[in-house]
Amino acid sequence: SNQGRYLQHVGQEGGFHEYNSPVYTILALDEVDRILQFVRDARSREYARKLHHLFWQDISDHYHSATQQWAGPHLRNYDSYILPWVARRLSQAVGVDVMPHPNASDYLSQLFDAVEHEPCPKPLQRAFDTPGKGRTVQKRFMNWGGHWRVATTWIDGPICLGSLNFALFQDQQRSLQAYWPTPQDPAVSFRSRFLCDGDDFCSAIHHVSQQETRALSLVTLMSGGGRSHPILDRSPDGAFHVRDLRLCYGLPS
Repeated sequence: SNQGRYLQHVGQEGGFHEYNSPVYTILALDEVDRILQFVRDARSREYARKLHHLFWQDISDHYHSATQQWAGPHLRNYDSYILPWVARRLSQAVGVDVMPHPNASDYLSQLFDAVEHEPCPKPLQRAFDTPGKGRTVQKRFMNWGGHWRVATTWIDGPICLGSLNFALFQDQQRSLQAYWPTPQDPAVSFRSRFLCDGDDFCSAIHHVSQQETRALSLVTLMSGGGRSHPILDRSPDGAFHVRDLRLCYGLPS
């Protein structure tokens, strides 16, 4: 079955391609819920149940209860904070209120949802109301010609820090992402960016080596890529004419 082949693929690749994506993980989980709601074939349901557990394992591994945020790194994300509709989905599934950040956008808020959602597996629900204490989640996935991507997430009480060993500085990729609360902000969002004339520059590559709360960064440039997308806006002559290049570590403006 398709689910069986996909499970085999996930096993070979070490994880999902859209690694730790606060949007696409939920959308994929919705499709698994759709299978469990409408499909009666026993083997298909068995595979879907395994996928359901894998998705929730990823979510529970990265949920940071102190800030009610989805710890990084994110291979694909559209906002610095959990989107309100994702927060509602998590709240319904785990039985704990996940409150949207005041600055979270309403992206995809009108997404049509006609699926009955399965709850998060009970053994994994503890992560959503229990502060993480000095733990590291490290996963290896997506083997590209012998080079594995490695994602590292450190969670310790009020702080979480996540990084990818290499990623493009595309606006949707969060190769270095941290959260912590302050008296003024329930979840300060800290991330890395490489800007070309003020916009995220996709032909810059971020290499990060993280050990617990410390992360060492290296930035390299690649040829043959695009300005904002690795393929869609490539330069005809392979060159970019720029006025300003800068590496930024900081808070969203």
